[in-house]
This record gives sequence, C-alpha cells and structure tokens, in this order.
Amino acid sequence: MKEEIIKEIEGLLKAMGVTSSLIEVKPNPRGVVFAIETPDSARLIGNNGEALDAMTHLLRRIVEKKF
Repeated sequence: MKEEIIKEIEGLLKAMGVTSSLIEVKPNPRGVVFAIETPDSARLIGNNGEALDAMTHLLRRIVEKKF
C-alpha cells in the first residue's frame, strides 16, 4: 500500500509542477508519514502552507477512497 500512496504523491506533485528528489516513508505512532525532499519546496508549501494543506487533504481523500 505504501508504494501505491507514493505513486499518488508523485502524481499530485507532477500536477503541481513540483519535482521530488526523494519520497521517504517514516513510521509514526499515529500511522506513517511521507517525507518529501524537493528543490521546489516553496512551490510545494505555498503561501502560509496553503498548497501543502490542499495536497494533504487531496491525498487523504484519495487514500480513503482507494484503500
């Protein structure tokens, strides 16, 4: 399932025009965290974190629907 979620993240990043050098899975007491390394961090985060919040929301909805 982690690999499928990474593919979804890659698709969202591509749609945003963000290149990623690494997507890493990190265990967390509440589940897993996907860490994204990118030279386009400003584009990924957006103004006041709005783009990152939107991507997180979309990814959660996709995961809820598919998995």
